[in-house]
Amino acid sequence: MRPAGAELSRRELLAGVAGVAGASGIAGAGTTAAFTDTATTDGSFEAGTWIEKVAFGDGKLAVARDEAGTETFGVSGATVAGPPTDAFAGESEIPYTTGGGELGLVDDAGTRRTLNTGATTPRSSKSIVATGRWDGSPQSVFYTDPPAIYRVAPGESSPTQVASLGNGAKAVLGVVDIDSDGTDELVYVDGSAVARYLKPARNTEHKIGGFGANNQYGVGAPIRIPAGPRVPHIGGSGQVAVFEPDGTRVSLTPGSTAKKTSVAGRDVDGDGSLEIVFVDPNGYLEYIEKLDGKSTPKRIEDSAENPISVSEPAVGVH
Repeated sequence: MRPAGAELSRRELLAGVAGVAGASGIAGAGTTAAFTDTATTDGSFEAGTWIEKVAFGDGKLAVARDEAGTETFGVSGATVAGPPTDAFAGESEIPYTTGGGELGLVDDAGTRRTLNTGATTPRSSKSIVATGRWDGSPQSVFYTDPPAIYRVAPGESSPTQVASLGNGAKAVLGVVDIDSDGTDELVYVDGSAVARYLKPARNTEHKIGGFGANNQYGVGAPIRIPAGPRVPHIGGSGQVAVFEPDGTRVSLTPGSTAKKTSVAGRDVDGDGSLEIVFVDPNGYLEYIEKLDGKSTPKRIEDSAENPISVSEPAVGVH
């Protein structure tokens, strides 16, 4: 897979692997980059490309990845997902929830691990799950059973309630030091489609801002850019945008650019900097490079230069 008009050699990208691996993701969640080398190692480093995986719904859970284009995993009925992570097993896994309420992780080989959610019922539509460590917890998957947020780690016999919130919680976006105070916060979506965060004390819900919602909540896991942490999202008019921690919205495109479904921060062109990946109105994956002002979106294509479509926008892009 490659962004339209931007193919990079392995030589160019190998030099930036260390920087890319630390450039994205959610604090405490491990590296979301998962690099798969399918090219020959004849010393030329000319063939093959590397990109960060982008998870989405395509009949089953799928990822867009390097020159293979897309790969679909054996999880039919996955209605909720979260960003790929290598924090649990050292290899890329996607957290998900099925319509039947199963919470699990699936790896590149299609191997699934079901997590123990006990008497809770993970939200199975219009939601997002996240991974990370927060307030002393082990590496866990965070999910909602409104009005509460829960977390569970692989191998644990039951989930732990993180917080029960007055205006509910419908999705968990991630763990990050969103206000740059030196302590990680838990970022989530409340019952009114507003992004908020909790400090470890849990006694105050801090508001970030609202966003568009239709197929899914139009928001994604917090990202880090040189200017600081940001929350990527889709505005009410269909523009791709980011929230600064104080709720200031910076629009990156005009309106009617994107479907109102979740978005993802990924380095999809291998330049060592994050882009925001989203679904355009026609159902294709596109991305924005400039994250501090408006720019023209670029379409993501497979190795045959065909656009990659998202057949299940309700799952969103992660």
